[in-house]
Amino acid sequence: MRRFRSDGRKRRFGAAGVINLLASNLLLQLLLASHNFSIGVATLMAQLFNGSFGYVVYGRWVFQAQTLRRWQPSLLYGVLMVLLWSLNTMGISGLSSAGIGLNRNLAALLMIVPLAAISYSLQKHLVFRAGQPQP
Repeated sequence: MRRFRSDGRKRRFGAAGVINLLASNLLLQLLLASHNFSIGVATLMAQLFNGSFGYVVYGRWVFQAQTLRRWQPSLLYGVLMVLLWSLNTMGISGLSSAGIGLNRNLAALLMIVPLAAISYSLQKHLVFRAGQPQP
């Protein structure tokens, strides 16, 4: 039986994720609460912050990628950020008053766990793996 070894990747992702989550979700919550921005614009602004911070932190510290300046991981991470932004926007809209009637802020909080799971999986298996030398 083969034993799975993560080298602390999940713990580092969790720690970095908490910091990134607090900062980007605080920004998102403030933008949504202001009602000056549509859900799409608010989630886009939070996602841009999240992506900028996350690419460096997740790439270097969590997945220890040596090739962050190459085009392939950067492009894949950009595509991931667009996917996460789209899913977040659709999720908040679907759960909020436009959908089943939850408050926009509560809907945004409910989207955290599924988006984090998708993000970790795709970063691990696609984005930062693509930039690593293959065994």
